[in-house]
Amino acid sequence: MSDLLASEEQSTGELHPSDPLLLIHWLSRIADDVATEALKAVNLDITPRQVSVLEAVAALELQEDARPHQAVLVKLTHIDRSTLSDIVRRLVSLGLVRRSRCRKDYRAYVVKITDEGREALRTADNALAPSRSKLFERGSAARAVLEELHGIVKARAQ
Repeated sequence: MSDLLASEEQSTGELHPSDPLLLIHWLSRIADDVATEALKAVNLDITPRQVSVLEAVAALELQEDARPHQAVLVKLTHIDRSTLSDIVRRLVSLGLVRRSRCRKDYRAYVVKITDEGREALRTADNALAPSRSKLFERGSAARAVLEELHGIVKARAQ
């Protein structure tokens, strides 16, 4: 169970089902903790958000008419511009992507995945697959949060 959930349950004895935003935040933190642990286990020095950006860059490259600009990545990943820029900068420094100015619009950056980035993404996907299914198995903290959220949604729908 996430340290965040464990400390909340110890202090109050229960989750706060009246606050769905807090439950969603907890679920996000649990998922991030599980993914970070899985990435560290395979010695990948990247974060789950960096994996998401790598996935988006790789997906864009598969589309013929796609424009792999940072602005497009912002829309795909729902990560704000400045944060995405920092993530791309870190991925560039790790050699996982290349970033260059767009020839048609010099204000824009084009982001391309490198061979090292593809290999890191394969490693990350293999590491994250078991943890993604484990995250929602019966009895997990994430599953408990989802069940709380489901109960809130169901109660409000009635």
